[in-house]
Amino acid sequence: MKINTSTSIAVAALLGSLSANAAVTIFQDTFNTADTPWGNVTNDLAARQAGGTTSSTYSLVNDGDPATDSVIFEGHLMMRIANTPPTNNIVSLDTDFGPSLLNKVWTLSFSQNRTGTGVGNGWSGFAVGTNSTHEIPFAGFGLIIRGTGGGGWTAFNGWTVVGGGTFPEDVAHEWYDITATFNEASNTVSVVMDHPIIGVENLGTFPTDFGTSNSRFVGFRNFVDLIDNFTEADLYTDDLQIEVLSSEPPPEIGDVRIEILPGTNALALTWFSGLGYGYTVESKSSLLIGGWETNRTGIFGTGGDVTVTTAVDQAKSFYRVIGE
Repeated sequence: MKINTSTSIAVAALLGSLSANAAVTIFQDTFNTADTPWGNVTNDLAARQAGGTTSSTYSLVNDGDPATDSVIFEGHLMMRIANTPPTNNIVSLDTDFGPSLLNKVWTLSFSQNRTGTGVGNGWSGFAVGTNSTHEIPFAGFGLIIRGTGGGGWTAFNGWTVVGGGTFPEDVAHEWYDITATFNEASNTVSVVMDHPIIGVENLGTFPTDFGTSNSRFVGFRNFVDLIDNFTEADLYTDDLQIEVLSSEPPPEIGDVRIEILPGTNALALTWFSGLGYGYTVESKSSLLIGGWETNRTGIFGTGGDVTVTTAVDQAKSFYRVIGE
């Protein structure tokens, strides 16, 4: 059937979004598996990461003494530095979590314990960046913690220091929790530390500058600038999670423009889209019947107009566009 002037077409534009504060676990790694050989932290990933909707492998970067390496030990990710300074031990997640986090309020949380005979030197750090390079904590937003000797913390937005402070007590040799809450709409992150000795420390809210990139990568770093032979600095990590807390609603769709494509059984629908949001076109033949059928899905917003074409095989059709 070719579309003619007697064909009746109607379009309704609707908005949809995630419910506020409905947490969705995007990623979780419990590291709960049997001990692995040095240099292998990917054992039993499916079981360890079953609590999230996304999984990830890991990349390891080590320099310095051959004894510097990473392993799964007693149900934790263990990053060891030994014998020779200066030394880096880096573990980064290979997955780009950006598609799940764009325009969202989300948290990165984990438990850590930096211990060992050489723990008084260097620092531990994490970063969320726009690429998978290993400039932690300088590849995006990052935080480093010095655990002993009147140590403290420093926050970075790229290579720029955006915050810092000291702790009232040493924080090494104890497990503590870090929760970083990212608000993609306001380009900020708030960081809270919960330590068994010093209690809950609100480190503050800091700017993030991910630019126009839609990518988000996560990584950890253990660094030592001075260490004696036969000593080590071990960074343990556990219960790594990424959760989406809420979503900023998509911008108003406004009018949906219709163009009948001459000589075809198709029409084009065009509307304004928000960058990074997803859209679905639904249709039905009558407003008197219940339920809508999915016509097109997997449409991604560009920050400008998007156009989709759809075949028309009925004399009367109704369409609606849903953004989320």
